[in-house]
Amino acid sequence: MKKIKHTSTFFIWVSAIGFALFLFDSTGILTLRMGDARPILLIPLLVAVAMAAREWIGLIFGAVFGILLDTTGYESFCFNMIMLVIIGCLCGLLCSFYVNDNIYAAIVLSFFANLFYFVVRWFFFFVFAARGESLTYFTRYSFPTIIYNTVFIVPFYFLIKYISKKTSYFD
Repeated sequence: MKKIKHTSTFFIWVSAIGFALFLFDSTGILTLRMGDARPILLIPLLVAVAMAAREWIGLIFGAVFGILLDTTGYESFCFNMIMLVIIGCLCGLLCSFYVNDNIYAAIVLSFFANLFYFVVRWFFFFVFAARGESLTYFTRYSFPTIIYNTVFIVPFYFLIKYISKKTSYFD
């Protein structure tokens, strides 16, 4: 079986895109907020990268993107890093063994990755913290963000697939 490998150009492009998205979001230049939904664009980007480069690269980029989110996160305590490592590794493993690499699978994986992230976040920071507005937070902020964040997999999937085709070789 041939393994697809990527040149360093792939990693440079993905790192630059991820860092630019993080900077635009954290500085408030480009937040893409729609109502109460505020997307975390690094999650669908991570899903697209994990689909193209599989589990180990998904794990590494999950750690990098998670550390970036933890630097500006409030009360996160490495939460984002742990969650994005799990998401990146699981999406890569699922694409390696069970899921076809197509746009429909990307949308489903992105939806479940966002659902996993926001449900666990809701449990840790609202339910376990015994905040009274926990259900309101989930229905008003988290669920619309899950749906809105899932939409961004479409451009990221095609962008990362294009970059992957241009910077890959067979081993």
